[in-house]
Amino acid sequence: MKSMHKISRFIEGKDVDTNGIFVSKRVIASVAAMAAEEVEGVIGVDRIAKVVPRLGRVRGSEGVNVRFDEGNIELDIYLRVRYGEDLPKIAERAQNNIRRAVEHLLGMTVGNINVHVSSLDFSGR
Repeated sequence: MKSMHKISRFIEGKDVDTNGIFVSKRVIASVAAMAAEEVEGVIGVDRIAKVVPRLGRVRGSEGVNVRFDEGNIELDIYLRVRYGEDLPKIAERAQNNIRRAVEHLLGMTVGNINVHVSSLDFSGR
C-alpha cells in the first residue's frame, strides 16, 4: 500500500510524498491559513500557545495543526473573526475554502477540518 507508506513517513515527522513531490506540514498549514483568510469576516489565523511536552515550555504555534487520520489530512485551525458575523456560516465557508484549496493546490484528500473561533475583532464596531 503506497499511501500507507506516505502516511507513515508523514507521521514520523518527515514530509509527505505525493507522486514524487514532497510537501511539508508547514506548507499544508500555510495553504489552509491563506484559504481561511480569504473568507469574508475572517480577520486572520490566531497564534495559539502550545506546551512542548519534553521541554515543559509554552511556544507559539501558527494556529493550524495538521495531522493524518486513515489516509486523510485532518486540520484544526484557530481563527480571529470580525465581531457581529454569523460564526457558524463563517466556519462553514472557511471549511469549504480550505478543503478546496488543499485538495486543488496540493492534490491531497482532506478529512475533518475543525474551525475554532479563538478570538473576536472589535475594531470595526
